[in-house]
Amino acid sequence: GAAAPPSATRAGDAANAARESESETASAPAPDRHGAAALAAPPSFDVDRLVALGFRREDVERFRSRLDEIELERLYLRDRATREGWLQSPRFVSESRAIDDAFAALRSEFDESLYDWALYMTGVPNRVAVAEVLEGSTAASIGLERGDVIVRYDDRLVLDAGELRQATVTGRPGELVAVEIQRSGDASPRRVFVPRGPIGVRLAPTALEPTPAG
Repeated sequence: GAAAPPSATRAGDAANAARESESETASAPAPDRHGAAALAAPPSFDVDRLVALGFRREDVERFRSRLDEIELERLYLRDRATREGWLQSPRFVSESRAIDDAFAALRSEFDESLYDWALYMTGVPNRVAVAEVLEGSTAASIGLERGDVIVRYDDRLVLDAGELRQATVTGRPGELVAVEIQRSGDASPRRVFVPRGPIGVRLAPTALEPTPAG
């Protein structure tokens, strides 16, 4: 069945968190998937639960192995940089981004829904919520509200604000595209159509339990 969506209060709290909220059209990079949100919750990648949800055990265990490899690489990088005095240097940032890229590559290496569940289970934001609707915007015209979660844009899963920004500028401007919205209290997402381009919202990273596999 459909997972319970996050409350508007939760999305609002995320919007007020220091520098986590960003405009859909802002030039700032998307939040680091392994930033404060990831550190706030201990990893709980539950292999048995994922198998029960319909994923193949072989795939889940292989994903877990890759996840552990990447996290170990991250730990060793921080340890080495701290000991040698280049923590937070451009070199550290560059090597950290390479590790982030390796993590992001798991999305195409495995089933996208398994990647989505991995984000959720390890405490990393896997959705974007509306923190504010701009007056006169497309978002206002279709009735978006604070706390709404933008699940898909043009039938593509949206995991962070950067992905949504990229999707709005890919394709013909003004062409109608489907947007899937999850609202607190609704049993399932609703689907609306908007012209491709800026939606007119400020966004905040949030977490939403994915729907079961299959």
